[in-house]
This record gives sequence, C-alpha cells and structure tokens, in this order.
Amino acid sequence: MLREKGKSLRNIIKSFVKGEFSLGEDFLNDCIKEFTEDHSVKLFDGYFVLKVLNIEAKLDFETCEFTEDKRLVTFKLLDLKPFYYKPFLNIIHVKFPFLKFKKISDKTNLLTCHLDEVPALKNNKIINSRYLQYLTIKDTRFTEGRVAVKLRITPKAFKDLSSKFSF
Repeated sequence: MLREKGKSLRNIIKSFVKGEFSLGEDFLNDCIKEFTEDHSVKLFDGYFVLKVLNIEAKLDFETCEFTEDKRLVTFKLLDLKPFYYKPFLNIIHVKFPFLKFKKISDKTNLLTCHLDEVPALKNNKIINSRYLQYLTIKDTRFTEGRVAVKLRITPKAFKDLSSKFSF
C-alpha cells in the first residue's frame, strides 16, 4: 500500500512538472471550506456550478491574468439561479468589491474575480507568490466530478530569464 501511495505521489509530481494536473470536486470543496463555509462547487461536463448561500452560478473558465500586481481569473457566466438576481449583476462589485461583471453580448456575460483583492486570500502564499506571474492557465476541461488544468509558462518568464543571463 505504501508503494502504491509513493507511485501515486510520483505521478502527481510528474503531472505538475508537465504542466497538467487534475483536481477532484471533493478536494476543491475541502479547499474552499478552509476560507468559507457557505460556498461549494459541483463539476459537470464542460462547466461547473458555484453555490453561494441560495445562489447557483453556472460558469466556465474564460481566461486568467497573473502579473506582478494583478491576479485575475475570468469566467463565462452561463446561467444564474434564482433568475431574479440577474439584474443585480451590474452592481455585484458593491457587495463583493473583488468581482467585476461585464456584458459582452446578449449571450456572453463575464465575471472577473480579482484574487489579490479577496480578503480571505490576502495572506495566501500561492496567490502572493512573485513566481505566479510566470504562469497562465492554457486550458481547462471539466468532466463529471473533476477538472483538468493545463498550465503554460508565459513569454515574460523567458524574457526575464534571458535578461539575467545575457552577456
């Protein structure tokens, strides 16, 4: 059994080195519970549902931007229940200053979370790491109960690295 756990850990480390890893729904919900009790996620094929109190937001990953001074993740808002909350999305930043809503078209609504402005994440070592600016999320694949994440090293990483070793 110990040998199996060792192999499993090696496989996880290899997947991180390759820039691809998979997270389960239970693991994500356990992480969320470290910061707040009234939030949870449910993963489905092609999207996920975020539950906050009595609100359910059906979302899909759109983009992320990690720079020296910004930590943004943008989601495409596919649906919101109960429906009577939809008119209030334009002022969501009043209640949650770290969330910004943007309507692109009748069918495309984006919700951007400024991770560096979330009070519960102020002292988070990962969010505040200076190395996060060198990574971006290239792709996500949602399946029932799991999400696969593919990371990419940004061109800034190569530029900064080459400038340190230039002759």
